[in-house]
Amino acid sequence: MTDDASVRAAAERVAAEGGLDVLVNNAGIVGSRKPVEEMGPDDMRVVFETNVFGIVRVTRAFLPVLERSSNPVIVNVSSGMGSIAVTTDAPRDSSRASSSRLHGLQGGP
Repeated sequence: MTDDASVRAAAERVAAEGGLDVLVNNAGIVGSRKPVEEMGPDDMRVVFETNVFGIVRVTRAFLPVLERSSNPVIVNVSSGMGSIAVTTDAPRDSSRASSSRLHGLQGGP
């Protein structure tokens, strides 16, 4: 999910092998487990690269394949970990909340 070329190659292979009806974005990483006061932008960036930008990267790469389906569906899996009330793991929490918002942008509830 973090490498443009490998995601493009995967989409091309799926297209060549018959297409796609449902894309499920379910990847997510925890990242470093540091206290917030020790957390830096690079710690956050690693998590966002998979948990947020990965969803965008994969969805964009697979959209042309999905558009050939008569009933295309995109499912973005998130979790309660995106809730500040549930956990205080800053990188993962904020990236999961972003994942939930991306779902809304793609027409989900």
